[in-house]
Amino acid sequence: MAEEIKPLEDYIPKGWEIIKDQDVSPTLNKVDDLELVNVFTNSEKYVVGETVRQRGIETRPLLGFSDAVWLFNNNLNAIEQKNLFFIPEVMRSYIIVFAGTVLRDQQGERRVAHIHWCFDRWLFRFHWLDCGNFVNDWRLACLKQ
Repeated sequence: MAEEIKPLEDYIPKGWEIIKDQDVSPTLNKVDDLELVNVFTNSEKYVVGETVRQRGIETRPLLGFSDAVWLFNNNLNAIEQKNLFFIPEVMRSYIIVFAGTVLRDQQGERRVAHIHWCFDRWLFRFHWLDCGNFVNDWRLACLKQ
């Protein structure tokens, strides 16, 4: 089943809310402005989500939920136009985390949006921030400086 382009609010699951805890989410308006940042040290195999987010904030402005939706929808639009590489192919190796926006689910858990390549397409998902570990193939979505 093919993914379909949806408005921003349709990506937020029912009963979830966006937490406006930090204003760290600039607007992405072209894919060339996307930079994937590794915040892991060489010896780390995984890091707790909030630690990853804080390291990112200290590094540069993080991209957030609206940027994830923009990238995902524009990628779907490009596929419809037979441009299969809107998101650069080299980024398929990583799970791209948009930690500039934090959402709270119905159970009170904090989550961040991410997209990842799975078999033959990009998927849009959410990951636990408080109790989830990030492994070293996860990269923070940031604005290129």
